[in-house]
Amino acid sequence: MSNFQPEIIEKVADELMKKAKSVITTNALVGFFLLFSLSAILSSAGNNGSFDGVLLPSFLVGLLGAGIGYMVGKTKALSLKVEAQKLLLDIQIEKNTRKG
Repeated sequence: MSNFQPEIIEKVADELMKKAKSVITTNALVGFFLLFSLSAILSSAGNNGSFDGVLLPSFLVGLLGAGIGYMVGKTKALSLKVEAQKLLLDIQIEKNTRKG
């Protein structure tokens, strides 16, 4: 049987916390670029392939995408933080209940 090694679990918890910090920004950027690109392509298709007058509306739609991405990222980040806290709680429980 292997010995209990809390440092491995602590490393995983640290990685989850780092990922939680970056997931919000990543989702916001992906949301922006995805909706901006989609809006620009669809708008130019309706404008005979011309990008005249497409930039500002596409930018605004991109901002909407960034907001949606931010909210999705925030939810994911919270989930990752809760998971990390559960791991740290398990370590603390093990330390408190371990005999001698």
